[in-house]
Amino acid sequence: MRTKLIQFDTMRLYSICLLMITFLSFELNAQVYEIDDQNGNVITACSGTFLDSGGTTGNYGNDENLSATFQSGSGQPISLDFTTWDVENQANCDWDGLRIYNGINNSAPLIGVFCTVSPGTITSSNANNALTFEFYSDNIINEIGWEATISCNSPTIDFCDPIASGNVDTDGDGVTDFCDQDDDNDGITDASEGYGCGKTSDWGTAPWLWTNGNDNDTLNGIAPDLDLTINVASTTAGNLDALGGTQIDNTYFGGIPQLGVFFDPAANTGTSPVIITLTFSSPVDNFQFLLSDIDERDGNIDQVTVVSDNGNPIMSPASAGVSSVTVAGNVAQSFTGGGNSDNSDTGDVRVNFPQAITVVTITYEEIGGLADPTLRGIGILGGMIFCSGPDSDNDDIPDYLDEDSDDDGCNDVIEAGHTDDDNDAEVDGTGYDTTNGLVIGASSAYTGNNNDVVTDGPDADNDGISDACDSCPTLANPAQEPDADCDGVPTSEDCDDSDATVTNTNVNDADCDGVPTSEDCDDNDATVTNTNINDADCDGVPTSEDCDDNDATVTNTNINDADCDGVPTSEDCDDNDATVTNTNVNDADCDGVPTSEDCDDNDATVTNTNVNDADCDGVPTSEDCNDNDATVTNTNVNDADCDGVPTSEDCDDNDATVTNTNVNDADCDGVPTSEDCDDNDATVTNTNVNDADCDGVPTSEDCDDNDATVTNTNVNDADCDGVPTSEDCDD
Repeated sequence: MRTKLIQFDTMRLYSICLLMITFLSFELNAQVYEIDDQNGNVITACSGTFLDSGGTTGNYGNDENLSATFQSGSGQPISLDFTTWDVENQANCDWDGLRIYNGINNSAPLIGVFCTVSPGTITSSNANNALTFEFYSDNIINEIGWEATISCNSPTIDFCDPIASGNVDTDGDGVTDFCDQDDDNDGITDASEGYGCGKTSDWGTAPWLWTNGNDNDTLNGIAPDLDLTINVASTTAGNLDALGGTQIDNTYFGGIPQLGVFFDPAANTGTSPVIITLTFSSPVDNFQFLLSDIDERDGNIDQVTVVSDNGNPIMSPASAGVSSVTVAGNVAQSFTGGGNSDNSDTGDVRVNFPQAITVVTITYEEIGGLADPTLRGIGILGGMIFCSGPDSDNDDIPDYLDEDSDDDGCNDVIEAGHTDDDNDAEVDGTGYDTTNGLVIGASSAYTGNNNDVVTDGPDADNDGISDACDSCPTLANPAQEPDADCDGVPTSEDCDDSDATVTNTNVNDADCDGVPTSEDCDDNDATVTNTNINDADCDGVPTSEDCDDNDATVTNTNINDADCDGVPTSEDCDDNDATVTNTNVNDADCDGVPTSEDCDDNDATVTNTNVNDADCDGVPTSEDCNDNDATVTNTNVNDADCDGVPTSEDCDDNDATVTNTNVNDADCDGVPTSEDCDDNDATVTNTNVNDADCDGVPTSEDCDDNDATVTNTNVNDADCDGVPTSEDCDD
C-alpha cells in the first residue's frame, strides 16, 4: 500500500492550478527595439519592447516603409502584446498601417493590416516561431505609434497526463501521482491514508523559526512526522549570513516572507558559489517555492541552479510584467541591464518538483566577472508548498503508495474490506477515472481509512498473518502453503484435501493408499492407488529390498539387492545391512561356501563352514558325481565319476570326466581289484601278474589264490596237493 502527507489544507488543489499555467521564458537582454533601428533585421528575442520609429517620446515619421522580423529564441511560439496603439485612422488603412505576417518574411501568410484597431496580442503559429512586421506611412499626419511587449510562450502542460508532463504514474492508471487521488488503487483515498499538503507560514512564526545568522538548522514538525534541515555553506572566503523573519522581507523580497541568504565574497574568488541544501526527513512531492531577488546590481549578476535527488525541477519567471531574470531549464540568471529587483517580483522564479524528492540543492553564484563583487543576496522558500504522508511500517514507502502499509502480509485493499479477486492488491473495478485516478465500478471502494489498514487485526493462530488474509486462521501457516482442510498437510500431499471436513494430520499420503508419499512411487498421481508395495522409484522392488529406492530417479527393475553390491537379496548373506557390500561371493548364509556349492545355503540360519557338499549327501562336492544337481542325493557311495565304481576302488575316479563302468581296478593296472593283491594300495601298480594273494604265484597257478588272506609264497601248486605245478601233471 502507499500514503501521502497529512492533509493540512487545500494547497494541493492550489498547487495544481499554479502548475497548469503557461510558463514564460525570457531572452537574456530585455532590450528596446525601434523599427527604424532594426529595419530589415531578424531579431531573436524572448523579451523586450518593440516600438515605432518615434520611440517612447515621439511620433513615427512620414513616408516610412520599414520592416522587422522577431523570432523566438526558446524554440516556442513568440508573442507580441501591443499595450499602446495610435496609428492614423482610415477605414481601409490606405494612409498608414502595420502589416503582420505569420512567418519569417513577408512571403508568409498575412495575419492582418492594422491602423484603426490595435492588433492586441499576436502569437506565431509557424515552424520558424517568427512574426514579420511591415510599417508604412504617407506624407502627412503621423501619430504616437505603438509599444509592444515581446515574450515567448511555452505550451500549456497537463500535469495529470504522465506522457505530456513526464511525471510519475506509480499505479499505471494514466493519471500522474500529482493528480491521482488514489495512487495505489487500493480503494482508499490518499487523504484517508494520511496524505496531505502544507505550506510555509510567515518566517518567524512557528515552525518557521530561524536564528538570524545561523547557517545550519532543522525545522522540526513542519508537518506530522516531517522535518526540514537547511544547510547554507560556501568554500569561498567571505561573509555568509542566513537571515529569517519579516524584518527583511519588505526590503529585499517584495514583501514575500522567506529565508534570506546573503554573501559578501572576498576579492578575486570568481563565481563564489553558495550551496544551499534542503533535506526532508521523508520524501515529499508537489514541492514548489519561490526564488527571489535574482537580479543585476552594479555589475553583480546572479545565477541560481536547482537540482534534486530525483531529477530537475520545472522553473519559470514569476513576474507578470518585465522580469530581471531569464530561465533555461533548471538555471535562472539575470543579465546586464536586468536591474535591481528589490521590493518587487521582477527577480522571482517559481520552482516546481511534481515528482517525489527528498534532497534539493540550490547553487547561488555571481557571474558578472567582477574582481571584487559586493554583497549579494537571494530569497528562498517563499510561498513553499509540499505534500507528503506517513510511513507506518518504516519501509521507505509512504502509506499512500504502499500495498501493505503495516507490513503484516495482508494487503490494504483486503484489510479495508474491499474485493480483490485477482489478488493484485488493487480494488476490483471496471477502469479508472482519467481526471482523478480513482477506480470506477467498485461498489466497496473509498469506504475505508488508514486506521483500518495500519492497526493490527485479529490473528487467532499468532502466525503473523491477520485473519482477514490468513488461509487457515486457526492453524499457524506463516508461509501460507495451500492446505484446503487446514490439517497441516499441504494440498499437494494430502489425499483428503478436497474434503475440508476430513482432517488427515499425521500422514503425507496424496493418494490415500496407506503408503507415505516419501515411499510411494505413484503418489504424484492421486488417481492411482498402490496399496501393497512401498516402492519409491516404481521399479517393482520394495523399498526394504531396493538399494536405490532413496533416489526415485534411478530405476532398478531386475534385482532385489538392498545393499547394491550386485548380489541379489535372496543370495546375499549381508543384504540386510546395506552399509556392508559383498561384491565377490554369492553366499546367502555367510559360511564361506558359495551358494552354488552349499547344500544349506537356502537356509541362512544354518552355517556349513567345513564341507563343500551341494546336495548334502555327506559326499564332498569334489568327490560326488551328482553334486551339481542338488536335488539328487547320493548318500552311500563315494563315486566321483558316477561309473558305479566307488572312489576308493576306481583308479580313474580322480578324473570325473572319464567314466570306467566295467572294471573294479583301483590301481588301474588292468588287474581287477578282486584279483589284485596290491589293489588296496592304489599307489602301487601291478601291471603284469594276476596274483591276488601277492605270494608271487599267479592266480592261475596258485591253489590258494582264491583266498587272498592266505599267502602261498613258495610253491606253484594250483590244486594244493603238495606237488608243485611243475611236477604235477594234473595241477
